[in-house]
Amino acid sequence: MRSRLKRILLALGILGGLATSAAGEPALLVARDADTTVYLFGTIHYVPCAAADLETEFGLRVGGEATAATGCADWMSDAVQAALGEADELWIETLDVVDGVVDPAMVVELMMFDGRERLTDYVPEAELRAIAEAIAGPLSEDALAELDTLKPWVVTSLFAEVLLVRGAASATAGVDLTLVQLAEEQGTPLRGFETAEDQIRAQASIPLEMQVGDLRSLGVFARRGIDAAPIVMWMFGKIWAAWLEGDLETAGFLAMADDEAFLERYAAELEALLGIGAAELVAMTAEMNAGYVGLDPAQRAIVEYEAMIAQRNRNWMPAIRSMLNGPGTYFVAVGAAHLTGDAAIQALLAAEGVTVERVQ
Repeated sequence: MRSRLKRILLALGILGGLATSAAGEPALLVARDADTTVYLFGTIHYVPCAAADLETEFGLRVGGEATAATGCADWMSDAVQAALGEADELWIETLDVVDGVVDPAMVVELMMFDGRERLTDYVPEAELRAIAEAIAGPLSEDALAELDTLKPWVVTSLFAEVLLVRGAASATAGVDLTLVQLAEEQGTPLRGFETAEDQIRAQASIPLEMQVGDLRSLGVFARRGIDAAPIVMWMFGKIWAAWLEGDLETAGFLAMADDEAFLERYAAELEALLGIGAAELVAMTAEMNAGYVGLDPAQRAIVEYEAMIAQRNRNWMPAIRSMLNGPGTYFVAVGAAHLTGDAAIQALLAAEGVTVERVQ
């Protein structure tokens, strides 16, 4: 049941229904030497709230006035707050998410087809409409024409965000932006490891056939009349609980495991959630896998991890080495998936002889 939707959503956050969760102890790591302290904190870009709406959440991204969602989960711990209070700088993935900087030429190059191709060259128009209407409601001809100009990964990402907000998840109250707000209030300078273009290039580097398979896997739900939102809520319930408890091993498994390992662990829960038997779940999974041409589940997981996590972590290492080479205290807040797997930031540091310890 693994798809691009799942991978994106697990990287983003958790849905509503858990907004009453008490503050926990998300994983906080630290590397120290004689005159330097570097805290490593894995974030979730969305949090569960009592209420959130599409206009408010998407308004934030296009420069419109936005009001933060209400009744959002409490996740801040004393240790995280104290570490941020000590920091001389807060480092996040990109400052562009704060400044709202997006190059229109880059959008055209990386997110849109060049006019010689269309999305419906890869996903039949009827299937695209069915997917869109199952997730977002009735679709006008103009809206369908707009979708037809976008590359598959962009459309899947948009649908993922719609599902998140339908479940009362909020990015305006997300962990990253909350830390940024606190840093600004205490006068802590902000730094970024990469640009929005770097992030988008990483997503756009996923092979086109894999992008198409990710999007078409949503069509399996639409054809079977299954609402994807409850699946998303269930997935986020898992990752939110793991994140809140500081369980990086489970969070990493949820984000990066291939289909076979994932189904082996969670098949019974999925069958109960969907109200189907084991045979139908296997058939659904096979139908989804058929949409990926030339890439088996294990290969897809490797490609995804390399593009979205491993290579970016390696790109960030010079900046982290620079922190360790000079005096000061730094708070590094990046997506929790960057602290999982063989190329986790702490694993790369350990390979260079840097000791990383758990604070909480």
